Amino acid sequence: MPALAQARVGMRRLLSPMQEIEDSSIRSEIKTWLSIVNYQLKTLSLRQIPSTMKLAEALSIRKDLQKRIQQLGQRIQNNVKVQEGDTPSEEPKELMKELDACLTQLEDLIWRINATNMKTTNAEGITLTQLMARKDVLTMRVSNLRSIFDTASAGQDRYSRSEIKTVTVVDVKAIGKKVDECSAQLRQLDMEIQALNFQTELV
Repeated sequence: MPALAQARVGMRRLLSPMQEIEDSSIRSEIKTWLSIVNYQLKTLSLRQIPSTMKLAEALSIRKDLQKRIQQLGQRIQNNVKVQEGDTPSEEPKELMKELDACLTQLEDLIWRINATNMKTTNAEGITLTQLMARKDVLTMRVSNLRSIFDTASAGQDRYSRSEIKTVTVVDVKAIGKKVDECSAQLRQLDMEIQALNFQTELV
């Protein structure tokens, strides 16, 4: 956990329950420091997205934004209700403004990433969008083949003499070979996509 986040968590613990801190000056000082930490966290989370960057950087920022949005949603839920007479450790309205700003950034970034994927092609003229669709399906193919292979190659468990004997009706060796082939294709495809991500400028 980042240092600023740790500081915020620690100060929230100091504020809960507020009744245990009788000195109003101490309570006020803690709230002041918490506000500073929250402001610094907000500044870090709402970084300006560069107008020009590689696709790989855009994908990294998208991931960070998605994580931040999830965290903000949880923080808002944690502060929408407080004990009567108390105040929330974080202002829900400010958090919601920050959430809205992050969502707006994410929407624009997703559009730019999708547009870039549609216009970017490899040496064979296949777009990144097509390559990603191929990767998704190939990932599912490998997962299903591996599950079939594991089930077919597993030995039979015998719990009693009356248990009906089962036999494997598929070519386990052939399926295992297919798993290896598809896995190799998936690794090669993933490397190709990653290379394009680092070479391609975001639209």
